[in-house]
Amino acid sequence: RPFDESRVALYIRSVHNTNNFFVLPNTSCLPDPSEYLYSHAFSMLIRILKKRFDWVFIDTPPVLAVPDAMAISSQTDGMIITTGLETKKQTLKKILKQFRSYKINVFGIISREMDVSRSFSSNEYIRQMFARLMPQNEDILT
Repeated sequence: RPFDESRVALYIRSVHNTNNFFVLPNTSCLPDPSEYLYSHAFSMLIRILKKRFDWVFIDTPPVLAVPDAMAISSQTDGMIITTGLETKKQTLKKILKQFRSYKINVFGIISREMDVSRSFSSNEYIRQMFARLMPQNEDILT
């Protein structure tokens, strides 16, 4: 069945009490969602969203758990890695190596579990996060 660009707008939802923030919820029960990520229809969907919006963020499953994130990232301008403080450096290095091997840009890392109960200065929070997450002697943005 041909891809119907006009139908995409029917599924985009505005987020209540926000300006210019929209979501495209996963409302379908595809028999094989991973197969869809490699399809022409998914490529078309991403192109449409990129034309319509300044920023398109796609939430993916964990990179090392399933191949979905890699399939999605091949359609994007790059990735932002979200991680917790429990993430080991070796795991992060493996993720970064995988992205590099597929020539996927990494725009940054977001740590979602900072210990704000401790009385660190903002510089110390940053130092703490990077000490745990950043691979030594590697520039993650290249």
